[in-house]
Amino acid sequence: LRKRLAKKVLQSLQGMKDEKPEDFRKAWGEFGKVLKEGIYEDDANRQALLDLCLFPTTHDAAEPTTLMDYVKRMPATQEAIYYIAGDRRETVENAPQLEAFKDKGVEVLFFTDPVDEFWVQHVDGFEGKAFQSVVRGEVNLEGEEERKAADAQRKELEDKHRGLLGALQQALGEQIKEVRFSSRLK
Repeated sequence: LRKRLAKKVLQSLQGMKDEKPEDFRKAWGEFGKVLKEGIYEDDANRQALLDLCLFPTTHDAAEPTTLMDYVKRMPATQEAIYYIAGDRRETVENAPQLEAFKDKGVEVLFFTDPVDEFWVQHVDGFEGKAFQSVVRGEVNLEGEEERKAADAQRKELEDKHRGLLGALQQALGEQIKEVRFSSRLK
């Protein structure tokens, strides 16, 4: 009974989303956080829940987006669904890590609910695209030629400033993993 009820509720929400988007946005405003909790709690309905999700994004300040719409707007060469997490939209919108994404015109989702950082760890991806934080790990936004040029420039800078990098690494010791140049910040 519980499974049938959950399926019926999700179908009703999907119908509302398709036929009455304004009503769905209001419902999402009230129950979105709870539905996102279901993403990690309900394996059987994970895809249906992901299809319903709305997220603020760099694409449009006024309108949240679905994951499907995000994926449709992605350039063919983009390998991941990029997101940044924080407590408020204003905070993540002004994060320095977004500079390179803005320069390249790459859309980034804003995860501003505490549950977002939790559910994203339990999802392999969406439409074959993995989720990737813009603040963790290496992010590659360049094409092959740009990447080669950036790597060459970074190597040249590292060689030129090897002493400074070593001194910073030694001074900071175990407080950090590594001192290196980055092309993410402008």
